[in-house]
Amino acid sequence: MKNATIVLFGDSYTAGRLPHSQTDGAFAKHLQGVRRDTAVSGSTAVQWSTDISKQISVCGAPADVAVGSLLGNDALAAMADGKITPREALPALAALALVLAQVATCKPVVLMLYPNPYMGVPDLHPEAERGVALLNAAIRTVADVVNGIPYTNPVMPLDLGTVLRPEHFDGVDIHPNEAGYQAMAAAVMDVIGRM
Repeated sequence: MKNATIVLFGDSYTAGRLPHSQTDGAFAKHLQGVRRDTAVSGSTAVQWSTDISKQISVCGAPADVAVGSLLGNDALAAMADGKITPREALPALAALALVLAQVATCKPVVLMLYPNPYMGVPDLHPEAERGVALLNAAIRTVADVVNGIPYTNPVMPLDLGTVLRPEHFDGVDIHPNEAGYQAMAAAVMDVIGRM
């Protein structure tokens, strides 16, 4: 889809939060055709699923494609005690399904999957690689479910783990640096260009 316009939704990865700051916008800055940015750093799928005005804002945006990331903060909150239980996981997964189904009724979705932010320092957080893989598998499963719903536009997962590299992270903060957001934007534009 050439010259596609974009609406952003979701959490800090889509908001473009820079490491060790309260500054957002690094992702949108490198995208072409952003018409509306509704992404909120720190937001969860559960919050998005109950905020109908946000969903309406995404659907009502004068944009061809929605680009987002969700479920990372739900997982981080659930892991606070060291494990994620079904009682914590299932509501978050259902919330993600509700948000994606709503947005996909209006426009195609590029759904960014999370990278391992500690890929450059695996000894520091050895559990991160497996945890991110499980999180992304859950997100893919939800996307598959939504893609099976009749009369919805496609939800297309984009694995940022194949886009971002160790040099895009500082090994402490979970967010990529400016160059990382630039790489993410290029990958998103490539996916949209092939739609």
